[in-house]
Amino acid sequence: MDQKPYADTSELFQLSDRSWAIQDSLWNEGWAITKMEIFELGVKKYLLLDGRFDVYEWSGSGWINLYKGVHHGYNYFSKKIVFKDEIYSFGGYGFWRTHGDLIKFDKYNHEWEIHPYKDYEISGTGFAYNVDSILFVLDPFVLKDGYTNSVYNLNSFKINLISKKTDRFNAPHLYSIQKKVPNNKIQLETENYILLDSKPFFVIKKADQSFYEFPLSIFRGVSFANTNLYYTFHIKSDSLIIYNKDHIAEWNYNVKTKLLDFEPMKQESNLFLYILGISFLCVIFYLLWRIRLKKNKFNKKNHLLDFEFKHDQIKKIMEKSGETLTVQEIDKILNLENIIPAETKRYKRSILINGVNLEMRSKVNQKLIERIKDPSDKRHFLYEVKDLRMYFKTE
Repeated sequence: MDQKPYADTSELFQLSDRSWAIQDSLWNEGWAITKMEIFELGVKKYLLLDGRFDVYEWSGSGWINLYKGVHHGYNYFSKKIVFKDEIYSFGGYGFWRTHGDLIKFDKYNHEWEIHPYKDYEISGTGFAYNVDSILFVLDPFVLKDGYTNSVYNLNSFKINLISKKTDRFNAPHLYSIQKKVPNNKIQLETENYILLDSKPFFVIKKADQSFYEFPLSIFRGVSFANTNLYYTFHIKSDSLIIYNKDHIAEWNYNVKTKLLDFEPMKQESNLFLYILGISFLCVIFYLLWRIRLKKNKFNKKNHLLDFEFKHDQIKKIMEKSGETLTVQEIDKILNLENIIPAETKRYKRSILINGVNLEMRSKVNQKLIERIKDPSDKRHFLYEVKDLRMYFKTE
């Protein structure tokens, strides 16, 4: 964004031509640079490239790279910010993940440094802009686990660039636009507005985060679909002039004066979400009621002694509830003490225990006896009696 006094066309074209030369050079090295931004800090001008950490300073006749590091590729689609003579970059994509990191260029060490903010973790996708010291983040997009499985996330934050404190703020139309604006569309920022080239075309007013929509893109007639064409966007306050690479102005637009062409957005009704939520709660309450009713079916029996069992041994076994019995103890309860030979006794024991468990499953959906290995001698088994008396008590 150009600051007063505005650059004349001669200076503008010199800046853009030197920028295109950098892009062409990087293209030969395998870097596809699709966006370059020029910022002013006082009387100095700086060039930042999407996807690279380079910070170029204008010398009057060319760009000089101040960045001394060797790492790149961490800040595709990031938001570049200038505040109090400092250059920041927020969010973006790189190294196979999206992130919401806030980094600042150290003009003394000529490196980028992370500046952690407090209280919230932000995905870093969506849209961001700053008004003085406050960075507003409208964050409807997040890549699941940092990958390409996109999900929607209704968040809006304010980051104080001085204190690094983070708070939520209300952006009532965020839900309305979240599925209409892919986060890789053209996003431009003027002094007071954010322009989102989508269908429909959106304008966000910075002062109050109000949204406006227009059925057609205001960039219609400009051939963005042709990737072999290059454009220079000259932004002066809220005016936007687009030049092609031959320095011909193809488009001139003032957002503020044309805002009457836009329809203020009405917040979408959340009635459907409310109905869905109430229906979900009704289902939960119904399931809880059914579970309690099922339990009460057993609790309303008079007493364990009055409950009729097909297997008479069940009442005796339940007197040992919570205990672990030896083979001899379980055989005594099952009246198998005098059965011989051992193979016959083992067979009858298995049949009786399975019958007891089958009957209890039919009544309370629980096994009464569980055979476990003897921890002191793994060659032998013990019998654990489950405590199921709660199903047969009087209320």
